Parts: sequence; structure tokens; C-alpha cells
Amino acid sequence: QYNIPKGLLEALAYVETRWHPANQTGHKGGDSDHRQVFGIMGLHQDESLGHSLSAAAKLIGKSDDELIGSTVLNIEGGAALVSRFAKEKKVR
Repeated sequence: QYNIPKGLLEALAYVETRWHPANQTGHKGGDSDHRQVFGIMGLHQDESLGHSLSAAAKLIGKSDDELIGSTVLNIEGGAALVSRFAKEKKVR
């Protein structure tokens, strides 16, 4: 739907959460800043890093809680964010 290669989404998910189950339920993330991440795509709600969770939810017409609770919606939201970024940067 967003024309984002599966491999790119897999790589982003791995970098953001290392596919660790705790990181997919809103617990503290595994990065060096110990920011809280939500779902497999490592979406976050952070004043300094931004609000990718809410932005992704808005792009796909879902709530933050829906993206937290559904791996499929979390990935869809992440893909929507990557697509928006690519369009803004005129990558494709």
C-alpha cells in the first residue's frame, strides 16, 4: 500500500526494537537512551524525539492504542511514516 520494501521495514524494526517482545508492548526500549517505544516499529511519544506513534496513527486513521495493541497496525503506521518522509524528501 505504501510501496515500502519489506526488507526496509524489517531493518527499521530490528534497529528500533531488536524484535524484543518487551519493546513491542510499550515497555522501555532497548536503545542507549532508554526511551519508551511502542510496537515492533519502535514508535515513540517523546518531547525531544517527536511523536511518531501519534503521527503514524493519524496517517492510517487509527488511535495510538490501536497501534500499540496490533503488530499489523504498528507496521502499517511505520510504513506510512516512511512513505511520508520519502515524499517530503523527494526520495522517490
